[in-house]
Amino acid sequence: MLYYYPYASFDFLLGEDGLYFIEANAVSAGLYYTEMLAKHVARRRPDLRDNLIGLTIMEDFIELCSNYHLWLTGKRLRTLGISVPDNWKSYLGIERIELKQTAEKMGFKAVFIRKKSSAIIGSTLVSFEEGGEVIPDLVVRRTFKFPIGIKQPVINPSEAGIVTGSKWRTYKAVKEVTKMIPELKQPETHLVKSFDELEEASSSIISRGKEVVIKPSNEFGGRGITIIRNFNDLKILRNNIDFTKPYIVQERVRTYPIRFEDGKVYPFDMRVYALNGRIAGAQIRRSSSEDKIVTNISAGGHLAPLLLDGDDIESVPIGRTEFRFPNRVIIVDGVGVILDRRTSELLRRASMLISSEIEKAVREKVLAKKAEGVHEKSSSHDYSNIVDQLQ
Repeated sequence: MLYYYPYASFDFLLGEDGLYFIEANAVSAGLYYTEMLAKHVARRRPDLRDNLIGLTIMEDFIELCSNYHLWLTGKRLRTLGISVPDNWKSYLGIERIELKQTAEKMGFKAVFIRKKSSAIIGSTLVSFEEGGEVIPDLVVRRTFKFPIGIKQPVINPSEAGIVTGSKWRTYKAVKEVTKMIPELKQPETHLVKSFDELEEASSSIISRGKEVVIKPSNEFGGRGITIIRNFNDLKILRNNIDFTKPYIVQERVRTYPIRFEDGKVYPFDMRVYALNGRIAGAQIRRSSSEDKIVTNISAGGHLAPLLLDGDDIESVPIGRTEFRFPNRVIIVDGVGVILDRRTSELLRRASMLISSEIEKAVREKVLAKKAEGVHEKSSSHDYSNIVDQLQ
């Protein structure tokens, strides 16, 4: 069992020349939409059922929580807490509601936990969300800065963000995986802290006939991304970038040419969810237009199913639909993507090893801070001594 990073989501690109790792996340939504996608395909294309993943990902996640709690405490999970922002009634809130209902269907008590309706009493998190005092056995962290400093186990502990919160630290951790799996690629990547460094790194990439992706090192959700196509773009950027924080300069990867329902080729990525290192679900996120590279749903991207273990990499018709939520309509493209067996196995192996390497990198960072006498507040009690004994 992974202690710091039991629940992972990864973004991969299927490039024209192979599989690329792009990014890792520690507090990632999308489980519910992945399950909805899988069930949509199962209804429309029952012949593809054997290629589907994610049909039970919500239950699988709750099962992970139960096993994680038992592993750390030796006790059965009874009450599950799900942290939510103080104002969370958006389309993302639907997933939190579904998580709660799934846990209850599986026989667990489940409660929402908001900062303003809870308290930490002697390092124990107590929720007053539903009119009474509830002490959860484990907390599913779906907020970035809450809870902090509690004794209950948390999935994922905030320490995971030491690595996943930095694109550069993630890149360095995954570099070790590419040594073990040469078929897995990473785009050429540089961390830059000044425009001179950015210019040098970008020029090197442009001179080889490639475009450049520039993004803030510590941002998420597709925010702040800029494409540099030539030296003139680079010159214009000088007066339009703020170097109060570091940036990532990365070679742009051209995605595999999949034609979607309208016959057009869009940039897309693959969001993969791993539970304790094993793939439990996946989805395609494609951009809203041919000239955009940002695929995030919050930025107008569309969803499509990702299937595994086909004979070839190809598009498969599954029927267009829409998922309607408060303040958001998510469009599901009428075409899904199926990966061949070789790429599917590579994706599975990569997800397992990346989970392990990020776990290792987080552990090393935590131990280094302890050695320096730095004791940062974490989301939960430090179980690392117990984990060492269990392993």
